[in-house]
Amino acid sequence: VAIDSGNPLEQAAQDANLVDDPNDVAPTGLFERAHAVGTDGLCFAPDADGYQFGIVANFGATLICEGRGRATHDGAQLMLDFDDADCTIPAVYDGRSVHLAGNVPRGCAALCGERASFAGVAVSRVGSTEADAQLLLSREAEIKQRPSAPLCGP
Repeated sequence: VAIDSGNPLEQAAQDANLVDDPNDVAPTGLFERAHAVGTDGLCFAPDADGYQFGIVANFGATLICEGRGRATHDGAQLMLDFDDADCTIPAVYDGRSVHLAGNVPRGCAALCGERASFAGVAVSRVGSTEADAQLLLSREAEIKQRPSAPLCGP
């Protein structure tokens, strides 16, 4: 969420570089969160229409959600529109982290294993370049013992 420029404390935090203005910071790069059963990842790489993105949410050794598509960025709002499902998820972006909505459309289930969901996935920036974005690899390919490819990039 963008800071309240009328609030002197929030403005001081931004001036001290403690918080980012999501209007000024592109989401390009890699975002991750490690937890007990794996690491969730989200990547963004710029393209002619905004951004391409890829996401993996891990729920165990073989239970995941994974997809890729196109994203638009408007200040503190990201819209993730998936290629292979009737699934568009809004997300909040603060320049340093991305938080997916807690409710996702039913069509998103096509991208997930049983009992898994993208709902509420939250990740923090670990890299801010296109090269960093290409570090997020397909877990689905790995599970199916196929060569893994980057979810963002060529």
